[in-house]
Amino acid sequence: MPGAPGWRIWLVTVITLIGGMVLSVYVSIHTADENTQQSIQRARAAGAEQQRVVCGLISSILDAYKETPPPTVTGKNVANAWLEEYRIIGCLPRR
Repeated sequence: MPGAPGWRIWLVTVITLIGGMVLSVYVSIHTADENTQQSIQRARAAGAEQQRVVCGLISSILDAYKETPPPTVTGKNVANAWLEEYRIIGCLPRR
């Protein structure tokens, strides 16, 4: 049969093309998933660093109010507002 090997060539070609497409989709999805996970980790690390900086700033403000308590009602309200913000953000140690 002189024409018999022809269909095998087409079959191998089609299987190779389909396999290549499936492999490329898998690699694309896997790479996107890895990139997403890395982005999430970087965002969490940045958020933790931001919280640390903000907590340090508010802590310094509260220390200043503790050292020199405000004499007015407005000053006490401001100090209490900073203390409430410190607690809402979840800064440690608790005050």
